[in-house]
Amino acid sequence: EIAKASKLATVAEGVETQAQLERVQALGVDFIQGYFFARPMDPDEALFLAKEDCALKVT
Repeated sequence: EIAKASKLATVAEGVETQAQLERVQALGVDFIQGYFFARPMDPDEALFLAKEDCALKVT
């Protein structure tokens, strides 16, 4: 609530499970990242995903 009142975006890092994802979504977090979405990858693979517009999005 403090971040929203200050008009700041919130980020949840380290999300690894469906339960964690559901919890941070319920809290109204703006951006979510973690192994739940993708494991670390080499630069070529990341570039391929960016070029193919395959970025995972949470709605």
